[in-house]
Amino acid sequence: MEGKVVDAKTNEPLAFCNVAIKGSTRGFNSNEEGKYRISISSESDSLIFSYIGYKTLILIGSDLRRNTLVGLQVNNVGLQEAHIVANDPFLYEALDKCRKKIIGSKPQSSKAYFQLQTDIQNQAVEMLECYYNASLKGSAIQELLLKNGRIGLAETKDHGFFTSLNTSRAISYLDLVKQNEYLPSLPLQFKLSKLKKQFYLKKIGEDASSYQIEFTPIKNKRSCFYGQVWIDKQTYAILNITLNIENAFIHPFMPAYPGSRMDSVCMNITQSYNLSEKANSLNHINFNYRFRFHNGMPYSRLNNGSTDGYSVSTSGALFFYDYHTLFVLPYFTYDENESDYRKITAMPYDDFFWKNNKELLLTDKQQQSLDFFNKNGLLINYTNKKSKLKGNYNVFKANNIIWSDTTRVALNKDNLDSLLQKDYLFNKNGQYFISDLCKLNVQIYLSLNPSKDSIQHSSATIFDIAQSYYHLPIEPYSNCFLNIYFDLCEIERRNMEMTLQLRAWSLPEMDSIYQQTVANLKQQTKDYLKDVQLGQNTKELLKWNAYVLEKLAIDNAKLFAIEKE
Repeated sequence: MEGKVVDAKTNEPLAFCNVAIKGSTRGFNSNEEGKYRISISSESDSLIFSYIGYKTLILIGSDLRRNTLVGLQVNNVGLQEAHIVANDPFLYEALDKCRKKIIGSKPQSSKAYFQLQTDIQNQAVEMLECYYNASLKGSAIQELLLKNGRIGLAETKDHGFFTSLNTSRAISYLDLVKQNEYLPSLPLQFKLSKLKKQFYLKKIGEDASSYQIEFTPIKNKRSCFYGQVWIDKQTYAILNITLNIENAFIHPFMPAYPGSRMDSVCMNITQSYNLSEKANSLNHINFNYRFRFHNGMPYSRLNNGSTDGYSVSTSGALFFYDYHTLFVLPYFTYDENESDYRKITAMPYDDFFWKNNKELLLTDKQQQSLDFFNKNGLLINYTNKKSKLKGNYNVFKANNIIWSDTTRVALNKDNLDSLLQKDYLFNKNGQYFISDLCKLNVQIYLSLNPSKDSIQHSSATIFDIAQSYYHLPIEPYSNCFLNIYFDLCEIERRNMEMTLQLRAWSLPEMDSIYQQTVANLKQQTKDYLKDVQLGQNTKELLKWNAYVLEKLAIDNAKLFAIEKE
């Protein structure tokens, strides 16, 4: 079921309105255009529409079938009667109670959906969608573990790509009750005595259940947020907070290229919470930030010699839902410090996952951007097809190669330096062993997606280039040696697949099957490396080649012209 939520009087869309099924813990949100999609089991189900500053509305599913436009009334009971009170001691005490409430909250976990779009000079250049398992403590995001993601990009006018490599991490820096070096300060981060010295408070609204308090920094306006906070009267739990700053001194953004710089940074952030009897849970964070970017790349033509730079604006949202019901994360090891971009390009496309996870409707603008990216740029992880990259855009070149019967790993002078070459390894005597000069890291990727009474899965064999190196001289047998290694891993993946397809397994059983596959793979490759001596033992290499030929119908010896003895 799809619809749109608007202000009943002005007909303006209500962005990120919460839509919940009555009697269920599952909640949904409208997008920036007020549009939403929700699945109901029966047209007799009741839907609850709630939005800060508006009256909660409950409608029956059958009514929404007939009229998809939902109008919410402004909750002005008491607002007109409320007196604007400035620097009332009660306001400071209320914020202090709210702060203590957040600090005392218990850890929570949920699924999370992240969406971002960047425009340069009003032209879309980037779009990002990610799903995570989130760990939360109060208002702070402790951890975001990637389930899957996809990217849309278009070239800028200087024939490069503009990428927000770590925006999800930057948003995670926001902790309402703890200061950090990456974001401006806000009222809830100060104890009562310091709060009075740092911020000017004013009650600007009040209804039957909440206070609306405006805060303004007394000084340091370029290093402190201004905004508004809504607090529940009965519990002093936070309901909503908006944070704004112009021309910020402190912000979490940094250009990737040393010669580039950014200025005139402005940020607008909103956090919204769901209040229940059990806990006060973070519902979503929506954010907008903009700045002037001065490209210091030698080939840049965007500035046209101007010192003014060009305008960059990014908008997005991070939603938290299905508390305590998490994704099964992919069986795949990567460096947690890598950017979302690197992780996404490392993963194979998961068709089932993307067809069955559509947390937020794309806006018309976002859909137009995707169409633009498809025609003029790149779409990464939207289909099984890999985008062809022009130029040396290493950030999108995956650190991994996914096995296929047409994919062969080939060493040459060009990729020795860029792909597999690492520093030489020496022992204490300054000597090295042949085994120290080659390390091959291949993983079996497995994605599990529970769906009703079954568990859908997909798998792949992935050569991890970033964690591999090859320092030995390139010999006639080198490429044959590498590809047989890769193929042996694929054989173990196929053995795992045959087992998984025998019957419907439980999650613990599938985990056990995967762990056994990893153990088999470790032993198999150990035997191979011992037998072939990194490819130098041609007789043994040909024996293993025959095994691969039997299992996969791939003759590496023939492909790489290894002469049989």
